[in-house]
Parts: sequence; structure tokens; C-alpha cells
Amino acid sequence: MTDTNTSDPAVIDDLARTAVRVGDGASTEEMNIRWGALWRVVLGLNRWFFVRDDSESLRPGTVTFNGQPAVPVFTDIQRAIAFADGGRGGANKVFASPPGALLDAADQLDAAGVALLAFNVEDAPFCAPPSVVASLAKDLARLNAQTAERRTNPTLDPNEESILDALAANAREKPTENAAQAAMWQEVFALENWFFIPRGSQGGFNPYAITMDLGPAVLAFTTPSRAAHFAQTQGLEGADQVLGVPAHAAAAALGDLAAAGIELVHFDPQNGAFTTRLSDLQMMLGYVTGKPSAPTA
Repeated sequence: MTDTNTSDPAVIDDLARTAVRVGDGASTEEMNIRWGALWRVVLGLNRWFFVRDDSESLRPGTVTFNGQPAVPVFTDIQRAIAFADGGRGGANKVFASPPGALLDAADQLDAAGVALLAFNVEDAPFCAPPSVVASLAKDLARLNAQTAERRTNPTLDPNEESILDALAANAREKPTENAAQAAMWQEVFALENWFFIPRGSQGGFNPYAITMDLGPAVLAFTTPSRAAHFAQTQGLEGADQVLGVPAHAAAAALGDLAAAGIELVHFDPQNGAFTTRLSDLQMMLGYVTGKPSAPTA
């Protein structure tokens, strides 16, 4: 599972508000995309934070949330401390635990009458029963394993729709919604590798580029089979010579190409088809990882 423990709290809040706002009239696909984007981030954290009760055991306290008994869960320590400072014993009552440790006890929580896990109750709250969150975690782990297999399997049908294709479609439909954009880019930067069609000498990073209406663009692909398939359909030489680069290293390398007049990177032109400016890559990487780039002089 991807470690997103440093995710900006504002990203989680944005995703939570967007998911909670999904109305009864929304399609199942839209609900799955919005809630799925939120749970991928929250379940990918390597630890959650809790405020312990007054017993001798290290166990979280409970509150009433939406009229039901709930364990408050926090996605960053500052929120847990702020909650504890509100008459619950202060920072010394805060402790951290991997999500799996709590979710392994989902049956016990249900048996103890805990109806909900209530996340970030004083900010942009969202909730679900413990057994439901545990089931989501298992489904996500299985999906991540399947996705990892597809990403490294060059025989994958390049036209098979991926989660990222769906997120890209959602982002195109909602270009002004930060949550939709963040969900897509979190998935992009969570990829193990970005794939390119190499051109020219072997001595440098020279990926295949085209001229789009928006300007010159490097083509990037989310699977090796998509890169190879595009090269074959375009009749490019060496179509089987696909170059895989770790996503974060690729973002840095692409940024260096701006000096050569390349303005954009265009992903999966025959599938998800989304584009951004090279100058924005480092900023977006900082946004989705919670590690903003240092300002330039």
C-alpha cells in the first residue's frame, strides 16, 4: 500500500468534503470515484492518531458522532492534539497506531458497541462503521496488488481501462474541483514508474515528443504496454524499447527538459489522455506528497 503519511491535511479535507457532498442522485461510478479517492489516501497512511480514554489500557476514547458511539480518528497528530486539548487530557493522551492494528480489531469494536470510526471530527469529518473500513482496507490491498501486477506486466491489453483512466475522466469533467484533480495526480505519482518511448542517443533522457495545440509535449505512459502499443501504431522504430523511470525521478527529469523548449507532458494519449505543464510537475508532486518544493529565487 502506498505510504501517503505526509499528505497535506488540506488535500484530505478537500477529498472528504467532495465525497460527503455526493448526493443521492449521483451515479454509483461517481460515488465510487469520489469516496475511493478519499479512502485510498486515508487507508494509505502509515499511522492514524487517537486520544486515549482514562483506563490503564492503551485504547482510544469514544464520542457521540451523528448520534452514535464512535471512535475519533485523526489523520495527523496536530488535529489529535487539538482535540485532546479540548478537555480530554491534552497532548499526553495522544497516541499513534498503524491503521491495520485498529482494523484487525474491527469485530471487537463492533461487539463493544462502537458504531463508527469518525475521522477528523472537528475539521472536515467523515465516518464509516469499523467493519466497513476494515473491508475497504482489504479490498484496497487486493486492488493495489492487482494494479501492481498490471503495471509491471507488459502483456496487459493497452486498451483495458484502469482506475487512473476513470480518475482522469472525472478530472476532465470537473476541471475546477481540486479534489478531482488531486485524486488523479495522487494516483499518477503513486505509480512505480512512468514509461517513455526513447529517442536519439543512449547518453541522455530523450523521450519521444510531439507538438500539440498547447505546445511541444513529451509523451508519458502509465504502463509499458501502452507505450509500446503507441509506438507500434505510429510506426516508430524500436517500438519495443520502452524506458521506465521511477515517477518522482521522472518528474524531475521532465522539468529539466523545459530548457529545451518542451512545455508539456501528455499522459496516455490513447487512453486517459491528460496533460500538464512541465513547470507545474514539481509543484504538484509537493502538493500530493505534502512536501512542497522550495521556492525558486
